[in-house]
Amino acid sequence: MVTTVALTIIGCVLILVGIIFNLIPKQINQKLMGDLTEEASQVAFAFKIILGALGMTFGIVAISCRNFPVVEAQT
Repeated sequence: MVTTVALTIIGCVLILVGIIFNLIPKQINQKLMGDLTEEASQVAFAFKIILGALGMTFGIVAISCRNFPVVEAQT
């Protein structure tokens, strides 16, 4: 697979996951972890927001770097 296509796909998927993690973190917590106490749910909620932001950041970086020449990408 061409690296440009791979980085585009990876970037789009990461951005999509980041958006979903930020839009519906409580539902994601419920599906992934089941029933949690209120305090644990709030902590998990905060971590999902952080993970969503990181996912979007890495997705933007992947899409931004897809057109770099190989020599620049290796440095």
